[in-house]
Amino acid sequence: RGCEVECSVSALSVNGRVSVDASRCLHCHSCLTLTDKGCWAAKSLSTTERSNGVGKLGTYQTFGLRSSWLDELFSLRADWWATSQLGNRQLEAMRTWSRESGVMSPTSLALTPLGLRLAELGTSDPLTWAVIWTNLARSSSLIAWYCTALPWGRSYSRDEIVEAMGQKVSERTRTNAALALVGILRDTPL
Repeated sequence: RGCEVECSVSALSVNGRVSVDASRCLHCHSCLTLTDKGCWAAKSLSTTERSNGVGKLGTYQTFGLRSSWLDELFSLRADWWATSQLGNRQLEAMRTWSRESGVMSPTSLALTPLGLRLAELGTSDPLTWAVIWTNLARSSSLIAWYCTALPWGRSYSRDEIVEAMGQKVSERTRTNAALALVGILRDTPL
């Protein structure tokens, strides 16, 4: 339903099916050009070529998951998506992190049963973050790559992380992914 929010005249409604109020629609195509794939649902199905074991590097923009975002999502639930002050790219990154962590349904903005349970525990509980990290290690190409491709026991600079991702995708895409990785490690207990 991200495209619904993009409609400046509230002509678009998505409730099980898409409907457009023709008397309000300005034919600005904002709902169609929300992403490079046309809509959030179509974009979520796209894939990118893997680079040195990493795939889908561009889905996080430059934003890692943040404790404050998750805390607000747990508090406001589905209403958070409409009331959040985050920008479009931050919201896109949060949707990706929320879905890949198993907190949010892949088909809606609702919390999953796991997300509801983690919301009960809250973001101050280490178990919440242990579950999120475990799910990200299985579902996020970036986190799975980080856990398996980089030797443990040493620190890495952002530039070293970018270099370790290989050369099959652009440096900008790799840099954005590295910023997202650094962000999730910096802005959460992880």
